[in-house]
Amino acid sequence: MPEEYAPTRLTNVARVPHQRVRHTGARPSVEPEAREPLARRPFIAVLVVVALEVVALAASALAVLISLAIGRHPRSEVDAWLLVVLAALGAVLLGYVWQGLRRLRRWSRAPVVLAELLALPVGFSLISDGVWWAGLPLIVCAIVGLIGIFAPSTTHLLIDR
Repeated sequence: MPEEYAPTRLTNVARVPHQRVRHTGARPSVEPEAREPLARRPFIAVLVVVALEVVALAASALAVLISLAIGRHPRSEVDAWLLVVLAALGAVLLGYVWQGLRRLRRWSRAPVVLAELLALPVGFSLISDGVWWAGLPLIVCAIVGLIGIFAPSTTHLLIDR
């Protein structure tokens, strides 16, 4: 066998019959099976962030409801009931979006982006009110969620499949 057709260890060599072996200049690529776990990391991060937000909304609704039940009087009882209803409704709707995201539904991307964009000013307002222990995790979750939802691998999973 002539030298130009000798087997090589490089994966980026193009072989054309009756011509010399030429180097394409590209780096050897990682096999798709090896890249698969790395490609899903941003998507898994988004799933975790949305699940944490669902739990936080449900816990907030429950905490306000318990404080109303034991007789702690907020500034306005109507505001407290409104907060309970909105937090519970948000938890249910975001849980539905999480289900769609888990099932790789294309429609679930926009509500996640909207929820993360709404979480940013809420987190900053919590920090400015002195509740940094709630505001800082909310901001971190929102940023991680936005980065993860716009990652190319997540876009491929949700839109390009």
